[in-house]
Amino acid sequence: MFNIIGIDLGTTHSVVALAGDDEPIVIPTAEGERTCPSIVGFDHSGHCLVGRPAQQQAAGNPDSTVCAVKRLVGRRIDDPAVRQLAPTLPYEIVSGPHKAVNIYIPTIRSTVTPVEILGHLLLKLLHDAELYLGRSVSSAVIVVPASYNDAQRQALVEAGQRVGLEIMGLIAEPVAAALACSMLYPYNQTMMIIDGGGGITDASIVTYRDGIVKSRASHGDPLLGGDDWDTRLVNWLVYQFEQETGLHLKRDLQAWQRLRQAAEQCKVELSTAATTQLHLPYIAADASGPKHLALTITRDLFERETEDLAARWGTVIETTLHEAQLPVGALDKVVLTGGMAQMPALQERVAAYTHCRPEIAFPAGEAAAIGAAIQARAVATNMVRNASEFMKKMFESGPRAGPPISPDRPHDLPSPQPYRATVQITLTEAFSGTTRHLPQPDDPAIAITIPPGVRDDARLKLPAPGSSAGPEPAGSDDYVRIAIKPDARFERSEDDLRLTV
Repeated sequence: MFNIIGIDLGTTHSVVALAGDDEPIVIPTAEGERTCPSIVGFDHSGHCLVGRPAQQQAAGNPDSTVCAVKRLVGRRIDDPAVRQLAPTLPYEIVSGPHKAVNIYIPTIRSTVTPVEILGHLLLKLLHDAELYLGRSVSSAVIVVPASYNDAQRQALVEAGQRVGLEIMGLIAEPVAAALACSMLYPYNQTMMIIDGGGGITDASIVTYRDGIVKSRASHGDPLLGGDDWDTRLVNWLVYQFEQETGLHLKRDLQAWQRLRQAAEQCKVELSTAATTQLHLPYIAADASGPKHLALTITRDLFERETEDLAARWGTVIETTLHEAQLPVGALDKVVLTGGMAQMPALQERVAAYTHCRPEIAFPAGEAAAIGAAIQARAVATNMVRNASEFMKKMFESGPRAGPPISPDRPHDLPSPQPYRATVQITLTEAFSGTTRHLPQPDDPAIAITIPPGVRDDARLKLPAPGSSAGPEPAGSDDYVRIAIKPDARFERSEDDLRLTV
């Protein structure tokens, strides 16, 4: 009997799965649904509501209902991404200790952290799983975006620990989806998996050879998801209403929340229909009386308003192909997962960029959770010693030059030139599926020691052994890029962080 579940903690919806002796299954929520809205609300009595109950009261209590928190996890208040996201959210983002993102909740007159919100959501998912299985569950493998950095991954682990959930491993979204797809496409082939979720778009290229799945490359856009299509339609609706009535709906949080819910429904309907009707009675009022919003939305209009967003899918595809060193046309199959997979405009764009007609293998949001459950089963049955080794065996894309790098220990990189006192690196926390070495492996080695507080894509100067790291000197381009695996960790030793690659 397996007690390790797989969890896809999505931006808009979350899914729990279990891989037992038979085929993996999706565990329904206590409400009987296969997905749980990733929403946490605090009602006017201060009670915490999670999932569907939180979503149902969002329209009347928007500023105390937290959605899309996955996009804020592990970020600081001065992060450009936070500044971009803040105007699109109904709740107030404030600065916490060390400039961390906090969320002010009016109904409890206090702030909460994104980690606390994730903890509420994980606790709901955990209790629902235990209710369905009829036994306690204490461990999980959690899906993370390919673009998540170490701080964001650590935040997910902390959220699990807060509710007593042991995180046995983290797995990148497209890689988890690829593992799920390996059940459906067991033959030797090269495949691209594109996971279009509510907040993030990830892509991964994997190879299936003789029962072994290997990831060649992964790339993601952390600010591209279904929420952005919703926001674009909301902005268009607000403009149309203002032109007709002179009233600006963005100033009314309850009207704004109703617009977002209606826009999401329109987006879903336009995936299968050429037109849809939007009706929002009593959306506003002025001295002349109540105002209603009633419009016909066409798919053509929606696609025109979101053309630039769809183009960014093309960028993700091109970058992933480049990272994998594959030409267009080299893919045997393209599989789409996530809610955005249903959108015809995106399907057409994928076909144009890959020369492959994409397939949809799983219901929206379920592929990654199933992949995480398969990994959880591997850990539970001692197929491998631990989740880190499982990732190495199943998904490691070996270095293109030099000896393999173990993900289980610190690795020493050689100096690029004889007798050189320093070496410069570019630290990239996003998983890319490739690891580049410094040349000349016969030279003396320098251990990579990373000072605390390093941010994404920081460039460091690493002095000779025994010295401390310092800032990069100007005018030099010699560096090595280190790609951290999805289950990599930073280990604190006294005042420094040591990277285990």
